[in-house]
Amino acid sequence: NIWVFEDNSLLIFSNQMGLIVDRFLKDDERFEDKTAFLAHNCTDNYGKAFYLFELLYYALSTKSPYEDNSVRENSFKAIPLQLFFNTQNQNVLNACQIINKALSLSKKDQLLAGKKESFSYFDSALNIISQSTTIQDYKVQETQELKRYQEKIGKKAKKKVFFRKKGAIVATIAIVASVVLYIIGFYTYQALRAPDTKDLNQVQMIEYYYNALNDLNVTALEEGLKRGTKSPDSFEVSTLHVTKSMQQSYEGQPLIIKPQDFLDKKVKIFKQGSYLYGVTNVQVKQLTEDTFQATMLYYTPTNYNAQEDGQGEPNTKGVTIYVYKNVVNFTFTTRKTWYEIQNIEQVSSTQIESFTIPFTN
Repeated sequence: NIWVFEDNSLLIFSNQMGLIVDRFLKDDERFEDKTAFLAHNCTDNYGKAFYLFELLYYALSTKSPYEDNSVRENSFKAIPLQLFFNTQNQNVLNACQIINKALSLSKKDQLLAGKKESFSYFDSALNIISQSTTIQDYKVQETQELKRYQEKIGKKAKKKVFFRKKGAIVATIAIVASVVLYIIGFYTYQALRAPDTKDLNQVQMIEYYYNALNDLNVTALEEGLKRGTKSPDSFEVSTLHVTKSMQQSYEGQPLIIKPQDFLDKKVKIFKQGSYLYGVTNVQVKQLTEDTFQATMLYYTPTNYNAQEDGQGEPNTKGVTIYVYKNVVNFTFTTRKTWYEIQNIEQVSSTQIESFTIPFTN
């Protein structure tokens, strides 16, 4: 609202007139006239004194403390005033320190200064400037210290601008790259690591396989398989594992019971909805150097011959369990020092009996 002309005359506008003139200024003129002097984080009580210190900084250095974009990007930390002068005059340095402190006061310090000493503090700076100093002491020069400081804050400003504009993109790329590297690392580890079955022979691996089937453990079921080999039991075991987990959550106990536990009379209560699933009596014989044949009894509530003989009708008083004699061939290959299952082929499946287990009331 105050215009200064070349003949040092002043023109003072009212606040309303100043706002009207501001609307018609160009952006660069508005910046030099107003924005470059904008006080940030300044309390009401200290605000007027703060503007006076800004004007004093401008009068001595010929630059607004927030004129440089690098200063504005560096949290509005004004360039230390003494860097503009190549002098050792202690009064000059003291005056610069007072102005520097005034422009860098925290909001808490501003509140304190506003209540007690804001204008007296400004007056002390004027007194020091007027004491034992000449105009030559405040001659602005491009000192080496000033150049180094400007280069330093310039680099900081470039980093802040870069991360503000492209930080989200950089962070996204970094996250995606981390996820990709993790996935690559995980699969590389899985491909190179020795399986848990590394110390087992072929017969033990077949027993391990069917123990996993009885436990409804898909991970263990596929542990000894060669990469790319599919287990014919994986889908059914995976589905039953989910069913068992849901039963555990809603019923408090799983309703899928191992056949051997039932045969050993370990099951005291057979709740409605329960059934047997799994194998017993696994016997293995070697056919060739790489092929072994497993024979077992397979227990399931599914009647695979239902369409042929009409069996499989629902029973509300109990569950019918069908027992099949399955014959399965396992083909092995070697990798490093351990065996891997290369192929699983079911040779035959014959239903040998069925029986009904009554539900416990």
